Amino acid sequence: MVERDSLRDEVRHMVARIPTHYRDAVALTWEGLHRGADLPLDASTALGADCFALAASSEDFRHGTRAFIEKKHRRDAE
Repeated sequence: MVERDSLRDEVRHMVARIPTHYRDAVALTWEGLHRGADLPLDASTALGADCFALAASSEDFRHGTRAFIEKKHRRDAE
C-alpha cells in the first residue's frame, strides 16, 4: 500500500521494473496475446493456459511467489 499522493510514482516505478525483472513472463504474455488474438476462444484459452504453465514453471515465478508469501507473513506478524 502507498499513500495516495505517491501512487502514480510508485506505479511508474513498478512498471519500469517489469521488463527487466520478468523477461520470460513478459515474453510469454506478449506471445500469448499476439498469437491468441486471431484464434477461436477455445484455442486462445488453451494457448493462454500453456503460456501460464511455462511461466509458472520458471525459477522467477517461484522466487516471486516465495517473496510475496514471505512479505505477507511479515505483515501479518506486525
